[in-house]
Amino acid sequence: MKFLNVLALRGPNLWAWSPVIEAWVDLGEWKDRPSTSIPGFNERLMSWLPSMIEHRCSIGERGGFFERLRTGTYMAHILEHVALELQSLAGVPLGFGRARETSKEGVYKVVFKYKDEGLARACLDSARELVLAAAEDRPFALEQTLERLRNLAARNLPSPGVEAILCAAKHRNVPCIQLDLHGTLQLGQGSKARRFRAGQSDRTGAIAQSIAEDIELTRRLVANVGLPAPESCLVSTKEEAWEAAEDIEPPVNVRPQWTTSAPRGVSLNLTSREQVEAAFDTAKTESSAVIVEQYIPGSVIDLLVVNGTVIAATRESASGRIDVLPEVHPGVAEAAVSAARTVGLDLAAVQIAATAISEPLPQSGAAILDVISPPPLETFFSPPEDDEPQPVALAILDWLFPNGETGRIPIVAITGTNGKTTVTRFIAHLLGDTFGRAGMATTDGIYWQGRRIVTGDCSGPTSARNVLMNPGVDVAVLETARGGMLRAGLAFDECSAAVVTNVAGGDHLGLSDIQTSEQLARVKRMIVESLAEEGAAVLNADDPLVAGMAEKSTGGVLYFSRQPANPVVESHRESGGRAVFVRDGTIVFADGRHERALLPAASVPLTLGGKIAFQVENTLAAIAAAWSLGVSLETLEARAKTFSAGLDSDPARFNVLEHRGATVIVDFGHNVDSLRAVIPALDAFQGKRRAALFSSSGDRRDQDIVEMGALLGDAFDRVILYEDADRYERKPGEIIALLRQGLARGKRVAKIEEIEGGLNAFQHAWNTVEPGELLLAQAHSADQTVEFLRRRAAAP
Repeated sequence: MKFLNVLALRGPNLWAWSPVIEAWVDLGEWKDRPSTSIPGFNERLMSWLPSMIEHRCSIGERGGFFERLRTGTYMAHILEHVALELQSLAGVPLGFGRARETSKEGVYKVVFKYKDEGLARACLDSARELVLAAAEDRPFALEQTLERLRNLAARNLPSPGVEAILCAAKHRNVPCIQLDLHGTLQLGQGSKARRFRAGQSDRTGAIAQSIAEDIELTRRLVANVGLPAPESCLVSTKEEAWEAAEDIEPPVNVRPQWTTSAPRGVSLNLTSREQVEAAFDTAKTESSAVIVEQYIPGSVIDLLVVNGTVIAATRESASGRIDVLPEVHPGVAEAAVSAARTVGLDLAAVQIAATAISEPLPQSGAAILDVISPPPLETFFSPPEDDEPQPVALAILDWLFPNGETGRIPIVAITGTNGKTTVTRFIAHLLGDTFGRAGMATTDGIYWQGRRIVTGDCSGPTSARNVLMNPGVDVAVLETARGGMLRAGLAFDECSAAVVTNVAGGDHLGLSDIQTSEQLARVKRMIVESLAEEGAAVLNADDPLVAGMAEKSTGGVLYFSRQPANPVVESHRESGGRAVFVRDGTIVFADGRHERALLPAASVPLTLGGKIAFQVENTLAAIAAAWSLGVSLETLEARAKTFSAGLDSDPARFNVLEHRGATVIVDFGHNVDSLRAVIPALDAFQGKRRAALFSSSGDRRDQDIVEMGALLGDAFDRVILYEDADRYERKPGEIIALLRQGLARGKRVAKIEEIEGGLNAFQHAWNTVEPGELLLAQAHSADQTVEFLRRRAAAP
């Protein structure tokens, strides 16, 4: 039994809307051995982990999993339950798990929910060792393993304070990212995000914090605004301590400089020199500096001030901390708020000594001992009740996000087999005037305000999360590729618009055990299932697999189609739905039976005069998405007329160039469906003789590579083949051999050339193109290809 791959799906995923571990497990020799076939296995497992009797399993009742063991179940299923139980014994009781067979015999996907990735991976590894030990009748050091896992949990899991903020954020629908193991949180997204850590926010002033750390200055400022505060003096010797006590007049308190009500090092109500000097020695063990202060009789009360309101108050008792908020007189609360405001803090703990906090300030005998930042939030928590948010944490969220705000920015997610990069760029262009600063993630990089700030393939959740963490982003437009969704889940729990360009025959089939177009559609449908209630799924009505996603939309639905009489669109409009389509060459907006013509498709530069069908489809998708977000039709018309298929605006996506009397079309297309769309589009150009530069990455199925070769062979007179570094596990020459198989079936191709390396092949195609020829040149690396073309354009 071995792990082939272990993935942490950190965002919403195919299994659950919470983080899960997905382990690909090869059972090896154990694949045909159920639990009942291994002597003593069940008994050993149940004796080691008797608490698994609580696992209900598919039987649905206590002891259900043990019943499955007794009737015989497979090792992957057992591994799932043991991993969950080890997590539970480490202090993280989570119940969700799955074990599913893949298309490869003996290989299973074992899935279970987690809270901390490091702990989950450790539990999975330990679960494998435990299961194998039980199967092979070997001893297993269970107690040592649990101690190690519990220590790991203690190091990695969020503190109760962080957990409380996370719970409140979930309750308030505020998205949250934990930035480190120290409890630093990003609450919200982009320009609406706030940062919070250990009782401090991103707006906690440095000067206010510095004042709060200086108790003498704090008390002086508090006294300046007329609030009672004890006299105090910072001392460094016993002699200075007694002199200060005499000046203040006993009784006095003696304590370490940075301690107020902490139990260690504090001596109260001292009257003699011997007491003061002994207390000084004690305090000196806790801090290099010691404070002598006026003794204030009564209890020490901690009040939590949040945004000008006292929302909690506690004091120590024999039974621990008790809530005294109902006893706090408004005058005492007002004094606490004034003290926090004087220091300059919206969030602080104010420590008061008082004989009767239920009395007005003069009668209460109260004095402000300290203003503490960051406040010890856990001091103010009430006993937890299931998943109910702490009132203190909710108050903090309400302060950070007032008036019901959630800190969310508009998110547009785009997926599909083809066209998604162009549609992503087009949408960002359309939204610019309405939504402000756009952050965009595509297969070519991350862009901010149209400027690329990160290069490379950024269509996965890590890059999307980086966009959402950028405080300069007002709207996020995110190309969302299947690979990232399968490897790590989504970067967001909710989006404003979910655009699916197409699925058709699919791409990358065979990878990640996605074997069919239907299965691929299920993956891409995830963004539709993540829609906000007020959001819209923007779906291609001409693609049945995409149109069928409408029933799973968690928001509204807006169809786009190149066919004005598409039956899906007609039915949708009959029930009051919205759609965007082309009729007689004009892009039409429909809201139920009401229609408005926007502009001729030919007036959108991307469509090259309306001649390129798939670019018309991309235009409809982008415009429909922007319309669903509330962009005005006037803005859409104006912005659509300024987006073209140029090397600057949409590089390597059907860029049309003239060179040496030939037409060269530079395109990134690299799958069967893209060729099927591009080849008919070539009829819009002159050039009887056609040439193509083409290859495939090695992760395509054999039959797909052969099919692409066949399409090339029927459409081009000259074909230039190449291979590059993306052969994956294929041998050199294997991809070209498969393409040649397909080309051999073609009826048109007369000449086949082979060049090593994508850029070398592009340069060869560029240098050998003949006048009057039409060359379709695949841009294997968009950046390298565009740089080559720009150098050539700049050359004399």
